[in-house]
Amino acid sequence: MKTNNNWWADKTIRTIEIDDIEYALNGWNGERYNDCWAFDGTEITGEGIVIEPIYNFEGDEDTNPDFGQIINYKIV
Repeated sequence: MKTNNNWWADKTIRTIEIDDIEYALNGWNGERYNDCWAFDGTEITGEGIVIEPIYNFEGDEDTNPDFGQIINYKIV
């Protein structure tokens, strides 16, 4: 997982990379991003993509400093 920057047109939208494709995360509902899009750096190449964060829940908060942190994203 690679977290990049922010979408150039709206700095509140974060971008990530999954399998060498960049996505803009949009439409957070508390569980997943329901209105994402893919882009190749110059234009949008896919819209209406649903992306869900994957969290690290191994161990517990006392023994794992990354407990509950986002470790990756998946396309749903």
